[in-house]
Amino acid sequence: MAKYTKLIGTIIFTLITFSVCSISQGQNSTNQTLTLSTIEGDPSYIDALYLAGYAFTNTDSADPSFVYQNGDFTFLEELSFLDKIDHSTNPLINKIKDKHASFLRGKSPYATFEENKERIIYASSRSDIYWSKSTANQLSVSVLEKSTNKETTDVFSLPDNLQKSDFMNLRDVYITYPKIYFTVGTSNPSTNTEALSVLSVDLEDSEPKLKLVREFDSEFNDTNNGNYTGLSTSNSRYLNLNSTYYSDEGESTVSKMAFYDYSEDKILDMPDSEKLSSPVVLEAEEGLYIAAAAEHGYTIYKADTAKSPVALSKITEISGSAESSTLYPTFIFNDSLYSYEEIYVDKNSTSFIQTNDLETGELTYRGKLTSNNEKDENVYFSLTEFELSE
Repeated sequence: MAKYTKLIGTIIFTLITFSVCSISQGQNSTNQTLTLSTIEGDPSYIDALYLAGYAFTNTDSADPSFVYQNGDFTFLEELSFLDKIDHSTNPLINKIKDKHASFLRGKSPYATFEENKERIIYASSRSDIYWSKSTANQLSVSVLEKSTNKETTDVFSLPDNLQKSDFMNLRDVYITYPKIYFTVGTSNPSTNTEALSVLSVDLEDSEPKLKLVREFDSEFNDTNNGNYTGLSTSNSRYLNLNSTYYSDEGESTVSKMAFYDYSEDKILDMPDSEKLSSPVVLEAEEGLYIAAAAEHGYTIYKADTAKSPVALSKITEISGSAESSTLYPTFIFNDSLYSYEEIYVDKNSTSFIQTNDLETGELTYRGKLTSNNEKDENVYFSLTEFELSE
């Protein structure tokens, strides 16, 4: 009898859980519809555009997060209960989930994933990313061979000279199979010491071990302009190194910038970088570009990394559409610069997506993000992902 009582209890609990979730979903369902409407230019530039973020209906509260893909917006709250559990704002993870769901089991959605024709590679820290604790100071790599569906996982401890660190955070990952490069920040409060180091492992070694490649000069205290949340989801050959200082108001100033080339193991100095206002590093197949803030827009420079120090040559100017706008250059694809723009008028914000020809600066597409929710005078958009889906 006890066996049946337990079974009945389990069934009742399951039904109640799904009922509560369904009721909650119905109560929270939004009547808001988002659109990305073309203002001018060729809409084919955004055929593969992927957006994820939040739509704020006022300054105090946010509607559920949304995703824009394949020309359609989806509010995540409108997904089924099971789809919500599996959903990620990273389009690569969602793509992997469709064919290799078991490979994602137990893995952090904030780690670095890389996929090619033969395999999928996952690289992460063993730290508890949700509570920002580093309990083991270990790094993990998992590889899925697509042809056999075989998965191998290796866990690596820090080299001896870094083992005494009380805290480790993973700043960047570069995957060029079979080599994996990790940039880690380590600190030891008891000795008041900090270090920023590059480690590597060759997975084809008979006994793969994590090796120290180099430690950076102590003046470099930041990477990728601070654009990381524990782990970087990008896979770039170049690491952007910065000397960043913070004012009493919390504003950051980059006094020196350089690049580290993982493949060549060398630092590429960039002279006069302190003269660039709010520099943004953009990588394309043709190389590196720097977008420096200018009046009402950005000046785009091509970085010649073959020269030492790095030589910058001005390419073009990218302008916003109004004096009150703020332009955010985001990525380069097929000789086009993709940007996100916000325009503030009378404390109201309007959001736009635009593309410009990289060489001429010519505007090739401009679209407006809008909502049909007439109850709200204004909708503020906050993007967490802005890229092209594969």
